[in-house]
Amino acid sequence: MRPDPFSEGYVRVLRNGKMGYANQYGQIVIPCIYAFAKQFANGEAEVAFYGKEYMDLDEHRRVESDEWFKIDRKGNRIE
Repeated sequence: MRPDPFSEGYVRVLRNGKMGYANQYGQIVIPCIYAFAKQFANGEAEVAFYGKEYMDLDEHRRVESDEWFKIDRKGNRIE
């Protein structure tokens, strides 16, 4: 698996099986508390505490969750 690129100054990180975000200095800026996290776009990222991971026929990883929600760059939930 190749590393993620930075998106809006953050990169997704995995710690103890949970995902969060780090800055360019490697400092965790949003805690690793999510089961799944997408990259930031337009100041927002979609995250989920629960979900299932699948491999499709082309061997691409796909995540499904009914619990996705958005957070801002400070980790605050966006309603």
